Amino acid sequence: MSHIKKLEKLLKDNVIPEIKENIVELEALIGKKKNEKKILEELKYMQEVKAYFDEAIINIENKSMTEEIAYELLQGLEEMEMDEDEV
Repeated sequence: MSHIKKLEKLLKDNVIPEIKENIVELEALIGKKKNEKKILEELKYMQEVKAYFDEAIINIENKSMTEEIAYELLQGLEEMEMDEDEV
């Protein structure tokens, strides 16, 4: 399977749905917690991450994604997953 197809599948099946879920959870916390500023910052960050990956999907669909860029994105996602596992 090409790196582009792997990336597309990973983004559509795992990464973007998880980000959407996190956004919904953060939105639900607004106004309910004392540390609202931190929640708003995290929400903004998650929205930016989602926009970045949405753009990656658009690039895949319009065939402007290269195998090299897809590989680099996959490597970055693997590193993020390893960092998350350490926490």
